[in-house]
Amino acid sequence: MSISVSPTVAGQVIDPVRLRRYDRVFYTGMSLLMLAIVFVGFSPTFYSRAPGAQPELYSLSIVHGIVFSCWMVLFAAQTSLVAARRTSVHRRLGVLGACLAAVVVALGFAMGVTAAKLGNGPPGVDPKAFVATPLFDMLVLGPLFATAIYYRRAPEMHKRLMLIGTISMLGAALARMSFGRQYGPLFFFGVTDLLLLMGVIFDKVTRGQVHKAYVVGGLALVISQPLRLFVGRTEAWHRFIDVLIRA
Repeated sequence: MSISVSPTVAGQVIDPVRLRRYDRVFYTGMSLLMLAIVFVGFSPTFYSRAPGAQPELYSLSIVHGIVFSCWMVLFAAQTSLVAARRTSVHRRLGVLGACLAAVVVALGFAMGVTAAKLGNGPPGVDPKAFVATPLFDMLVLGPLFATAIYYRRAPEMHKRLMLIGTISMLGAALARMSFGRQYGPLFFFGVTDLLLLMGVIFDKVTRGQVHKAYVVGGLALVISQPLRLFVGRTEAWHRFIDVLIRA
């Protein structure tokens, strides 16, 4: 027989109804904030792109942009459905979300390899070194989404892993902002880590402890950031990218 224990903070039992209300506000707010970041970041080059602007968008980048946008909208919709207590609709849309997550990861890898083939990257940065950033994004994102789907019947784990995974996708949008172009990884990794920290603080304040999803998934994301910068500069990585380009 299992016994349900209510969370406590400073020895005080938290009202589960109040806790659910806090969660609805936090996760809905985070989803809308991330949606805004994506729109602002990609507005000049995608959403509000001027007709005839150079360089031209190729087919894969258009498809990737549409699918990525659909994920962000779906994530916001899913958190809103939970907030509105429409969990049955949330579960049905979850099937679409699982399929979309797989497509997001596959397209992310394809976009990274294509960028390396075309020599795309920030000014002054070796494209083969730069491609480590989007490819590592997918290496982190894939397991996060797969684990979140596995734990779909464990809401506390599921929603945190989905949040961490979606946060990990924001680097490209942040890198396209003026501060991203000026400060590079210091800005776009810093902002993603700040968003992650908001989740950690929320857990600590409302539960009195940090959920293990942040300990494992959050640490995996943070550790991958300097790792990809180091790996991208190695000769072995450049040979690996050469193989992918020729494939």
